[in-house]
Amino acid sequence: FFFYLVVVLFLFSPAIKAFFVSDDFDWVNRVRSLSPLTHNYFLSNADGARARGVYRPLTIISFWANYWLAGLNSDFFHLFSIILHTLNAFLVFYLLKLILKPACPVGRPACPTGRSDVAAIIAGLFFAVLPNHPEAVSWISGRGDVLATFFYLLAVILYVAFRQKSGGWRLAVSLGCFLLALFSKEMAITLPAILIA
Repeated sequence: FFFYLVVVLFLFSPAIKAFFVSDDFDWVNRVRSLSPLTHNYFLSNADGARARGVYRPLTIISFWANYWLAGLNSDFFHLFSIILHTLNAFLVFYLLKLILKPACPVGRPACPTGRSDVAAIIAGLFFAVLPNHPEAVSWISGRGDVLATFFYLLAVILYVAFRQKSGGWRLAVSLGCFLLALFSKEMAITLPAILIA
């Protein structure tokens, strides 16, 4: 994780000092006008209405948490997205580690490291530096993408762990993560098809 954090901070550090741009102002303005105790995030769209618009309650809650912790300090909003992207790179690494390496035999304290670990590390690194991620990471309005990816990857990891080790709780938590991904951005609806494929 710290390796990925160093790489991501190196690449995205200029974004930390960037101000709000374009749609960022709309999202921050929505959050400023919401009352956290009376607004029902899950029964309305981003504009507080029930028709049209985007439905991303978890993304709005994450913006509200940023606003509550740091006010209109855009640095904090950017740093939050950068840390989420780092976690996503780590989750890609962990997912590949699960898929590429068979489970350790019972009674063996640790499996030997090998090419599968190197492949997993490289996959996480590729994810961290991929040139199509900067918009989602450095643009505050792209928060839905990095947040949905976080829960999407967690859902896949828990599902793979469920398939490898069983345990109904893993499947239940995977389903919960899938719902959180859906509450972050609509594109998470693809998860069941990905798992079937």
